[in-house]
Amino acid sequence: MDAIEAALALDPQLPLSAAETDVVLVAVCTLRSNRLEPYGYPHPTSPFLDALSDHGVQFNQHYSQTSWTRPSMGSLLTGRYPRGLQLDSPEDGGVTRLALDDEDTLLGEVFSDAGRQVIGAVNNPNVREQFGFAQGFDVYHAPTTSWTKRKIKLDDNALVSQILEAVDETPDDQRIYIRMTPVGPHTTRQLTRRDRTLLQDADHPE
Repeated sequence: MDAIEAALALDPQLPLSAAETDVVLVAVCTLRSNRLEPYGYPHPTSPFLDALSDHGVQFNQHYSQTSWTRPSMGSLLTGRYPRGLQLDSPEDGGVTRLALDDEDTLLGEVFSDAGRQVIGAVNNPNVREQFGFAQGFDVYHAPTTSWTKRKIKLDDNALVSQILEAVDETPDDQRIYIRMTPVGPHTTRQLTRRDRTLLQDADHPE
């Protein structure tokens, strides 16, 4: 908190109250910090995040409650442990039975109750509406298929377009909460020459 307060103090003209500030939460699946410039990676893999880090607050310690999306996102968005949410282990019927309960309060519901326009666009099927992750949202775009379906195609660029369209339809005087879950690093991809160069440089640093 000291780092956040120090960063805010640099520009007293910023809208600092919760009522005057838009909030954007982007949780990228399987994105590794040791391949990002703000965390010391010596190649230009994340210029936007690097610039954002230079003008914001960067956290160097991060913890996840588990190793896969649904329970870890459930914990992140509710502030509760996966065991308390009953998302930590499959029961009879497999992982499709694991879902948030209507009584679980998500961050989106808190912002909705505060009068914000709440917009979601996610590309990971684990956080679809059927698992309770759309609670409180005015707009929620999510895949209709699951990871078990073959040839699933998820376009993160389309995800951004969906967010921007919803933002354009929001009145200028209404504050916004956005949650976005891209999966670009998660999906199988064909390595380009640039990708191979970056990986080779990482394996054989000077």
